[in-house]
Amino acid sequence: MLSIDQPSITGANRTTISDARSCQQWLAALPLTNASAAHGELQLQLDLLNHTSALSGIERWRILEQLRESIQFVQGEIAKRYVSKAMPLEPNELAIWKKVLALWQAFTQGYLICLQNYEDNDKALAPHAPHIFQRILRLCGQQMLEYQHLYQSVPDTLWRQLHKTYAQAEAAGLARTPLVDPLNRMVEATRAESAYVHALLLDLADPFHFNAKHIDQVDRWLDKWASRVTLQMESLAVRPEIRLPELVVDLNKGKGLRPLKPGDKGAQLRYIDLSLLAATLAKRIRHLRKGGEPAE
Repeated sequence: MLSIDQPSITGANRTTISDARSCQQWLAALPLTNASAAHGELQLQLDLLNHTSALSGIERWRILEQLRESIQFVQGEIAKRYVSKAMPLEPNELAIWKKVLALWQAFTQGYLICLQNYEDNDKALAPHAPHIFQRILRLCGQQMLEYQHLYQSVPDTLWRQLHKTYAQAEAAGLARTPLVDPLNRMVEATRAESAYVHALLLDLADPFHFNAKHIDQVDRWLDKWASRVTLQMESLAVRPEIRLPELVVDLNKGKGLRPLKPGDKGAQLRYIDLSLLAATLAKRIRHLRKGGEPAE
């Protein structure tokens, strides 16, 4: 079982989302044109949902899926108030950043509760299990992106949550199950492994050297590129046609990819295969060198 810390909710007579139908009605009245108000309402409802045990696993899943697009939109609007601002942030900007991070954390926790229900043998969630893993991994990546926007190191605990979730997906045989993510318009099908790779590669890109616009651009590209990368349990065969560094991730460590060292071995290591992505990028570089249009 996963360990879920339930938030403490105070206050009486709160308007609460109780099922998928009431969620749809609640969303229809959400003031998306007032991002601050909508953000506060979303945070409150997620805290209440994470606190209640009255919901079935499948009903919680349906509610979270309905909330995804609105949360993504509102978070993006609120983040504009601190992204690209001079560092260190002003106190009010830092407070906004903390609110954005808190909402991602609450949303992640909602899916972690669904994962716990699934692992407790909730059969109704079985068809959605690959999606649950993918959502958690992508939300961990969203949290990491917020730290990268402020040029801060990703906390060890967040890395460990990312690795743990991927290991669980892998153990369940669901890491590579094809699925559709309506919020990823770059590919027709993705998988939990791709969401994990996305976070690993964004960190590997060393975003501390980018401005916020470039960080977000790489993040968008990785929605597509991550699907062309896989993780293996054994060291990769050297491919002479494409010279790539050998990189590994240790599922037991609170960090991302690193160069393979002599003597590295163990069941906790995963070897990243970048050959397909490298070939794709090489093809595009050749296209540009020959005078091809960038839009192509």
